[in-house]
Amino acid sequence: MNLGIIAGNRQYPIIFAEEAKRQGVSLFAVAFRGETDSSLKRLVDDIHWIHVGQLDEMIRYFKSKEINSAVMVGQISPWRLFKRLNLDERAKKVLSGVKQMSAETIFSAIADELKKEGIELKDARLFLDKYLATKGHISSISLSGIEKQDVDFGVNIIKGVSSFNIGQTIIIKNKTVVAVEAMEGTDNAILRGGRIGRGNVVVVKVSKPNQDMRFDIPVVGPKTVKILKKSGGGVLALETGKVLILEKEKTIKLAEKYGIKIVGV
Repeated sequence: MNLGIIAGNRQYPIIFAEEAKRQGVSLFAVAFRGETDSSLKRLVDDIHWIHVGQLDEMIRYFKSKEINSAVMVGQISPWRLFKRLNLDERAKKVLSGVKQMSAETIFSAIADELKKEGIELKDARLFLDKYLATKGHISSISLSGIEKQDVDFGVNIIKGVSSFNIGQTIIIKNKTVVAVEAMEGTDNAILRGGRIGRGNVVVVKVSKPNQDMRFDIPVVGPKTVKILKKSGGGVLALETGKVLILEKEKTIKLAEKYGIKIVGV
């Protein structure tokens, strides 16, 4: 199987590539200058570096490698929406039809353009089943009664908020909304929530209702746990089957070391 990778930042593309290679898949990656980890090149059969906004170059590369299936893994820094981008003509045309600028609307438009060229975007959880949050206690530490209540309270609220494309993470303490993730991302939302809540907060991360699992997959990892520890610790509640825990074993060990509780809901 030949598979294209549209590789964003952080560890998600690396872990995806490792799992795909274990299953004998040949990987051809489009990587973004200033975003993608350069170590990805050791895990793929070929890599092509472009700037964010070079949609036509991406499509030309995939077609030159006879790629008809691809995955979009890893984030592109949200601040790029407010930076002058060198969009090519195809990207300008595609984005001109996007009425609301969000990760979902932008990537959905790009997915439609790829499909016109015979390149189908696959579910970004492909090969990563073992990294998905599972129901119940993921770390070995049980929740207290008030923490369980805060988790249930947070899930109900963030499912509604996320439907408006605001964010997928909420920080709760004592049935009070302390912070809601916006464009600053999960880590900064946790820091803000921990500062306001004075530590020991409950962090709930979910997918959006009717989430398109080809892109914008909710992800946590060791860095998330370290940020929660820095914020005073607490609980990390993740939607089962929808949130990826990258470097899962390391993430769980860190959480248990810091006394942080991870649970799938």
